[in-house]
Amino acid sequence: MKDKLVDGLKRCSDPSNQGFGCSDCPYYSETDCTYGLTRDALDILTKLQKENESLKAELGAAQQAINSMKSKLRAAGLYSN
Repeated sequence: MKDKLVDGLKRCSDPSNQGFGCSDCPYYSETDCTYGLTRDALDILTKLQKENESLKAELGAAQQAINSMKSKLRAAGLYSN
């Protein structure tokens, strides 16, 4: 879906096409191509936002684990910073 979306967006946003590049667009065969294009764009953006939030949470947990280990190493006299 990503490749289809990117190709469709490139064709729709290219001012040199002036509406003549539509027949080469992967959304051209759909009854309402702009609906399909925007639907897929929203779907991908939503998925990326969720993935980004998940990755932020994982990064936060990893940073907490690192800080905890540093504290333990400092207490044992094995780490100084």
